[in-house]
Amino acid sequence: MPESLIIGYGVVLDDEGRVMLLRRRAHESLWPGQWWLPGDVTPLDEEPDDTVPRLFEHLLRQRVRAAYAHTVYGEEPSSGRHTVHNVYLVTVEQSLDGAPDDETNPFDAMEWWDVSSAVAELPEPQAELLSTVVQRRESGWDFDLDSTLDDLFAESAPTPSHAVPNRVHVERRAAGDAILSELTGQVGFAEAIESRMGPFGSYLVDHIWGDIWQDGQLSGRDRSLAAMSAAGALMQIDGFAFNASIGLRNGLRREEIVEVCVQLAVECGFPYANLALTRVLSDWRESGTPYQPNAATGKDDEQRRQDAADIASALLGRHADAQSIAEDAQGQLGSVGRLTVDWAWGDVWSRDQLSHRDRALAVLAMHLSAGREPELESDLRTASRLGCSWDELDGVIAIASAFCGLPRATDAARILQRLRGQAG
Repeated sequence: MPESLIIGYGVVLDDEGRVMLLRRRAHESLWPGQWWLPGDVTPLDEEPDDTVPRLFEHLLRQRVRAAYAHTVYGEEPSSGRHTVHNVYLVTVEQSLDGAPDDETNPFDAMEWWDVSSAVAELPEPQAELLSTVVQRRESGWDFDLDSTLDDLFAESAPTPSHAVPNRVHVERRAAGDAILSELTGQVGFAEAIESRMGPFGSYLVDHIWGDIWQDGQLSGRDRSLAAMSAAGALMQIDGFAFNASIGLRNGLRREEIVEVCVQLAVECGFPYANLALTRVLSDWRESGTPYQPNAATGKDDEQRRQDAADIASALLGRHADAQSIAEDAQGQLGSVGRLTVDWAWGDVWSRDQLSHRDRALAVLAMHLSAGREPELESDLRTASRLGCSWDELDGVIAIASAFCGLPRATDAARILQRLRGQAG
């Protein structure tokens, strides 16, 4: 198996709140030609905390303090290597003499970007890192500039996920009102919707936005991904579009939102996916930022079945044979079996616009919302195998409950608790 990569990034914000991005040279092996947060691969003989200060001193001729902020995991596109992405909030302490060494500089341009544009432009892991740093900074997060990655992991254990929150109503109301006011641009939105819709409005603010959206089980990005998937599975197109707009704020890229629609076609049918995709493309066009998705890459059946075997091995946790996978599936389920292999696995699941982990999270939310109880245990096992924690899966179920109701969510919750207990 190829060795894992560890990459450190620095977030530098100017007085106007813009973030520094660097563009990688076109001949670089990692993410060529793409805009990046200032970052570099951590060599085997270097501590992760030392990567960002080294990069800034060597290439940007700045001595900095770097406070560890967050870590996400992913894959490096060209090789599929498991990749650990660490981000640090950077404070420049001193400008140094001399010029960067162009021969070892993997970047060819530097620009200051507004954060929302940067999030939309950056590769997925970096977009999530930047969004997290900005959200924590705006919330008053205490970035200890003397802390290290080891120090952070050595902190006291977090509150167990089963701990029951105990908040007064005014706290829930304030939290829900703050989110809604930010998203809608309307001050006092909670009061307005409550006066118009009575108890429904009250619980919309208090329960959905003041409780579920505050539980901390999921990142903002994953919360939006689950909400979009749940809404799409119920053909709640307004809800899908609303959560897509929130997703952009939370670090989802537009190609990822389009990909949720593609997955929706597999799980719930083309009519559902068509309505969702048509709506978000229309919204983007009307906002003055039209988006044209790229067409899929055509594959011969031999390639589709090889890709399907790789996907099936990941989803099922056991080896699948590329030579017989379509024949075996058709023997069991007829044409639907072959379509599952050739299209769902060989075409859609093998696309890299969503990671396997994110796709599994979305599929769970879709199946749960659509009432597909027979698939839930397999969905939960698969999502866990592909990188979702039990807490995150608990959060997905809670988010989906807002769309499909508590009875359906209860079915999934019981299965999750059983699997979680079996896993110890």
